[in-house]
Amino acid sequence: MRNVLFILSLLFCHSIVAKDFSSDIDSSGNDDIDLIDLSIVSTPIAIHLKWEVDYEIDGAYFIVEKSIDGVNWEEKSRRESVGNHDTYRTYLESFTNFPEAAVEFFRLKRVDKSGNEQVLDVTTVTHEILSDIKVYKDEAESMNTLTVSFESLAEGKGLVSIHDSNGKLRGYKSHNIDIGYNRRVINTGNLEAGTYLVVVEDQYGNKVSKRWVIYSKKKRRKK
Repeated sequence: MRNVLFILSLLFCHSIVAKDFSSDIDSSGNDDIDLIDLSIVSTPIAIHLKWEVDYEIDGAYFIVEKSIDGVNWEEKSRRESVGNHDTYRTYLESFTNFPEAAVEFFRLKRVDKSGNEQVLDVTTVTHEILSDIKVYKDEAESMNTLTVSFESLAEGKGLVSIHDSNGKLRGYKSHNIDIGYNRRVINTGNLEAGTYLVVVEDQYGNKVSKRWVIYSKKKRRKK
């Protein structure tokens, strides 16, 4: 339930209105093509689309478009159509995509040989809000500090915290989260050797964490 509330809050914050895309899909050219299915797979750096067509008449090419608000669209790729066929065909298309919003929209358009465009289907991809957390000691900083970096698709308030293996809170710092790359330095105090969990959490309850180990320093024997 909390994740659902977060998505609703995020859509509101970015002025994205949940939209019924059924009115955008043009059925006037359905006699010229039979789209069976459109599926999408997202990775951190790419989008992979697959659509299945039963038959097509006078097809020229397909266009894949992207939107972060469901209103304004940008062309991302094109795929040449087989043209005229009356047997089952599968189209595959991939392109580089770096997430720009928590929810991104993708639509498939068909262009026939006369230049007429038709929106065949619209689908969405949901991305993790917080990602790519890295934890490291920065030699330029104090020995009692830890540098934490991460990526965020939303701005707001946040908290970086350190927990020991028993779940006890050992340090924290509140901060503002920016869209994109974030880098924060947190005071660790005099933590003993052991395994810790560094957690970044935003105001909506989204979290990303990273395991961090402090190794014991071996004392040199006196000669």
